[in-house]
Amino acid sequence: MDGPASGFTDAAEIAPLLAEAIKTIPGLDTNRLLVFGGWESASRGAGSTMQIVGELLGITNQFQGVDKLTVGADGSLEILERIEGGKHQVSKCVGPPAVLGWATGSLPEPPNNPQIGMANMRAIMPALQKAKPAKLAGGGVNFVSVALPKQQRQTKIVKDMSADEIAKEIVAWIQQ
Repeated sequence: MDGPASGFTDAAEIAPLLAEAIKTIPGLDTNRLLVFGGWESASRGAGSTMQIVGELLGITNQFQGVDKLTVGADGSLEILERIEGGKHQVSKCVGPPAVLGWATGSLPEPPNNPQIGMANMRAIMPALQKAKPAKLAGGGVNFVSVALPKQQRQTKIVKDMSADEIAKEIVAWIQQ
């Protein structure tokens, strides 16, 4: 699929296109399907694109915020996924089909190497030229304004301040 790469793509609009593209893969056995993607991709941090794709494909085993995947000898999956409060949970799944939305986790970040990127593009470009264009209407989304978040705090560094003075300053700051 070839579509816009902006951060303002609606997950409810892009997910059906992705699901349909997956369904058209020749010889696809949906009972053995593992769908991987970015946990928060194309959804402005909502984490909903992969979930919608999975639902449209009829896959109910879904794991979002995945940091680690271990495949057992029997084909079972052990998934380390993020939950609230900065904690993780370990989930177990007997095997495919499953949808896994990757967080950053322990995946290595590739080094910025323009030569490798250009070499990869030689192989990718012919496939991109054959990619079906994704027509996105954007009908359900209306952005009134977009702005950077406001700074929440101001940090200052002061040397030689007593513990009592620091405590009084913290209390005054909390009471604001």
